[in-house]
Amino acid sequence: MNLSDQSVSDSRCHFWLLGYLGALLLTISGCGAAAYENRVEETAKYFRYLEILDQNLGPLWRDSGIELRVPKQFQLMPKPQVPKAEEGKPAPVVIDHRQPDYMNFEFPGLIGAWQTKVNATVNGAAAERKAYIYVISNYSMFSQANQIAKAPEFSQSFLDRFWQSLSIPEDQRRALQEKYPKVQGYQPEKNFTVINLRPSQPIDGVQYLFDVYLIQQQDVQVAVIVATPADSDANIFLGKGIPLMLETMALTGEKPRAGGKPAAPQSNAF
Repeated sequence: MNLSDQSVSDSRCHFWLLGYLGALLLTISGCGAAAYENRVEETAKYFRYLEILDQNLGPLWRDSGIELRVPKQFQLMPKPQVPKAEEGKPAPVVIDHRQPDYMNFEFPGLIGAWQTKVNATVNGAAAERKAYIYVISNYSMFSQANQIAKAPEFSQSFLDRFWQSLSIPEDQRRALQEKYPKVQGYQPEKNFTVINLRPSQPIDGVQYLFDVYLIQQQDVQVAVIVATPADSDANIFLGKGIPLMLETMALTGEKPRAGGKPAAPQSNAF
């Protein structure tokens, strides 16, 4: 091989190498661009999800180790004001107006309550009624030495009394297991025990529906109760709002000790 042939061979090798490196750079650049586009698309999806939450849910509410956003149509009912006890006199009786006045039942361990007006059908005519959301828990039982032993029975005890109060036959006392969110998304998966109560007797002139969502984190038990008139426009906003409320719900792990001192937070395993 002469010098001219060697030069041609070297040129061909250099050309092939440059072509290979160029193709490699294009491939790397293409992968980087694809990854960037995927990140941009995922960020856009996340912000759309946040917009959906804000369109359907109210502000974040925190109390007693629970975080919750209820459908935005509901208004928070104020807690009762507890007057200061005077020395030497019996403790004043505190009336909690958040408790239902439309049936003979008080929710135990009531932490939060919300209400909203809905359009219902009463005796064939349109009438205004209310829908409610209640949050109850055994949280306060852990700060009372004489109640701690009963805390594990909180949910079952509540259900037994609620079923009886609504005259629900034993063969209709069924519970389902549901997970929220229903599909993989931006919230940790939570397991709920769901009880749908359909009492036959009218309440306040209409049939009310009670949907109970029970969740437990270690020994802290929480129930969310949604009460709505059966024949009303509540389902228009509840159909989307309730699943979003449940999937964004969180238990912080906070739990009081007997005497009122807070215990160390538990893990957020649902």
